[in-house]
Amino acid sequence: MTWERMYLLERFVEEQLRTNSDIVGLSALMTASMVVMPDIIKKLKEKNPDVRIMLGGAPINQELVEKYGADGFATSAGNAVNEAINLLKMLKKEGMKE
Repeated sequence: MTWERMYLLERFVEEQLRTNSDIVGLSALMTASMVVMPDIIKKLKEKNPDVRIMLGGAPINQELVEKYGADGFATSAGNAVNEAINLLKMLKKEGMKE
């Protein structure tokens, strides 16, 4: 991993911690942009195990969600809203967020 990539990855994780967002969405328009997703997900979960990760984009499917350790995915913007609602319900049910 290059220094620049590591720096940007850390900044991404720091921003999630700063905002304390419940959900982080990652999108890939091409398979080439999927390469960093596992690294981002791993770092986010290490720093904040309660965060939920939603993936999206043309090359994303349930198999990749499971392989990368994400919590859900959406095939369109409309589906992303529904998936985000489901992820928030999951957090509430687990008692992590009130």
